[in-house]
Amino acid sequence: MVEIRPATADDYDAYVGLFGELGIPDPVPTRERFTVAQVPVMRVATDGGAIVGYVTWRPYGSLAHVVQLAVDRARRGQRIGEQLLEHVRGEARGAGCERWYLNVKRGNEPAIKLYERVGLRYELAAHVMKLAWDRVPGAAGVGALPGLAGLAGLADPPEDAAIAARFALPVERLATFRARGSFRLVVVREGESVGLGNDIVGFAAFDPAFPGAAVFCADRPERAPELLDAMRAWADPRFDFVRVTVEGNAPLAEAVLAMGAELTFEILRLSSPL
Repeated sequence: MVEIRPATADDYDAYVGLFGELGIPDPVPTRERFTVAQVPVMRVATDGGAIVGYVTWRPYGSLAHVVQLAVDRARRGQRIGEQLLEHVRGEARGAGCERWYLNVKRGNEPAIKLYERVGLRYELAAHVMKLAWDRVPGAAGVGALPGLAGLAGLADPPEDAAIAARFALPVERLATFRARGSFRLVVVREGESVGLGNDIVGFAAFDPAFPGAAVFCADRPERAPELLDAMRAWADPRFDFVRVTVEGNAPLAEAVLAMGAELTFEILRLSSPL
């Protein structure tokens, strides 16, 4: 059995060493970002003082999201990941959560078997894509948007509940994006009833520093270019591309791919009652 404890800022070097085990294209967070964004939601597994794995999770109301789980490659097969997940289960129940979920790459059978051992089951598929900004039509892109006349901008906090209901998102997840500070909650509206939320037809939680949209939603696939063009108003000029994650909406993902996006990987969401 390993010991599991809350992370501290001093765990940064060990975190960097384990981050690569995730096999994702995300940049390694800086020490400052780690301390602010990761430490409060991270638990580490130690053996003889050495960190051999970690897990991060966030509560969204009654829903717990296991964000990252990494185990030292040399210690795999020793059920360290399972112990970390069971620790999260206990904490999440104590925080009042009723369900939990996580994402895993399609084809990662060892990880899927681990998650199934703790009771998680398939819920939906998501697509993670990378798209060059110059492939996005619109004011700054390769051509005019065909036949769409939505109004782009940022969502006001009172609109979060309406956005969450429209796109089947936990409203607490939007609150988390706002609290982190780096995200821009970009919307496309149909009509001019700004501030009500019921006119929103596209939504993206866009982090220009990543750069990417952790959530990318639209009422129809044809809105994909329009929503991307809206995001571009807040893009960081250091990056000539953007990453987009589309959850449970294959037609919308296909619309992004049709613009020339590269499919980075497909992920499966697994969930279950706690």
